[in-house]
Amino acid sequence: MFSLRRKREDDVDVQLVLENLSRLDAVKATHLLGPEPRPEFDELAEKASGQLRTPMAFLSILSGHHSHLVGAAGLAEDSAEERQIPAEESYCQHVVAFDDVFVVDNARTDALVANHPATADGVRAYLGVPIRKNGQTVGSFCVVDTKPRRWTEKNLAALEALAAEVTEEIG
Repeated sequence: MFSLRRKREDDVDVQLVLENLSRLDAVKATHLLGPEPRPEFDELAEKASGQLRTPMAFLSILSGHHSHLVGAAGLAEDSAEERQIPAEESYCQHVVAFDDVFVVDNARTDALVANHPATADGVRAYLGVPIRKNGQTVGSFCVVDTKPRRWTEKNLAALEALAAEVTEEIG
């Protein structure tokens, strides 16, 4: 078990961070927001889901107002085609805003996400690490569980190793 001290919600203006022009330039430089599917990122998400034994994993790149699921494992059949959601409906916004690892062991008891749309949709645990390009946090590589769980240092190390592959791939 481990715990990370995170900034308080009112310490960070999430929307201001998401709309930062330097960050948005870095998002564009990833070349990941186009219409072409990127199966290599789906494969990394599948690998993360398998290694960490979670039902879902995502590579999410955040533009100003949307979270683009560039890589995904465990999407419901009805949402597999739609790989873009409003940023405020994604826990990944907090990874970008805090520019740090974001850990949720039990979403129902976590003050920051207890009333979040993803929590209402069944997310109970989340572990996400920053994806950076040109010194800017452009997104998150994360795993999601539908039941509460205690994340470990080993879980974090495994996710960070896979996120390094993502970072290498996007240059």
